[in-house]
Amino acid sequence: MATSFLLGMVSGLSAHAGEQQRKPVDFRDIGALMKDRPLLICAHRGGVVGPGSPQCSLEAIRRAAADGYDMVELDVRASKDGRPVVFHDASLAFACGDLRMCSMVPFGELTRMRHAGTNESIPSLEAAVALCAELGLGIQIDVKDSAENERTRRSIKETAAAIEKRGLAPATMTISNGGRFIDEILSGKITFSISPNEFKRFEERGEPVPTDHCVFGHAIDLPDELVKRISARGMLIMASINTHHYLPGKDMEQAEKDIARLRAAGVTGYQIDSDYMRYLRPAGR
Repeated sequence: MATSFLLGMVSGLSAHAGEQQRKPVDFRDIGALMKDRPLLICAHRGGVVGPGSPQCSLEAIRRAAADGYDMVELDVRASKDGRPVVFHDASLAFACGDLRMCSMVPFGELTRMRHAGTNESIPSLEAAVALCAELGLGIQIDVKDSAENERTRRSIKETAAAIEKRGLAPATMTISNGGRFIDEILSGKITFSISPNEFKRFEERGEPVPTDHCVFGHAIDLPDELVKRISARGMLIMASINTHHYLPGKDMEQAEKDIARLRAAGVTGYQIDSDYMRYLRPAGR
């Protein structure tokens, strides 16, 4: 009887957990998205980075979900044989202590390679997307390869297939624009973005602004008046608040000021390094 009672408890808890499983963001209706998520936060560098949780790792993604992020940025690079992995740098030296370029190493070897000082290996794009789907996270794709060759084409095609397989196409946006393969393979499947300067050029030329796109840019490129003009068109703004935008030792102060200004101006979307989460969702709120 005790065993049956415990099994019933576990079953009930599992069902409750399933009911509480959050749904990922949906970019197909930006107006509904902004109403549903008045504050949309994407984790830069592939998730929440810290001890044992290097950038672009599966553990960083898990921590992002645990800390309440809505999305994670996935930096995508192609292996020697054209398979996509989640990795930021062109070189493996800093992250893994290997002097080769990412593009010189076959997929199987890359995905067995560990980030220095951790148990985390370089994840395949498929593994990262599968984990995001499991955790209810949206995805912000940044394709790092710009060469228009068969290796890049294969990597982007496999990226698109992984996103579609897991049902995350409506929850995915890209901040990589202009590449022929990105346009050719990803257009019509996921949401694209334009920069603040591109938005201004559409205005200056009197051309229709692609309001189904998001506007993604650094805080310095989003003055209050421009934010008002973008918001008036019903477009989602994603402001990038990253450590490398600021002077060393001044980043916390400057990031806090930028976030306060942008929020007052009406910006609701942010791509941030995890140090700055305190300025968007203070502890206990």
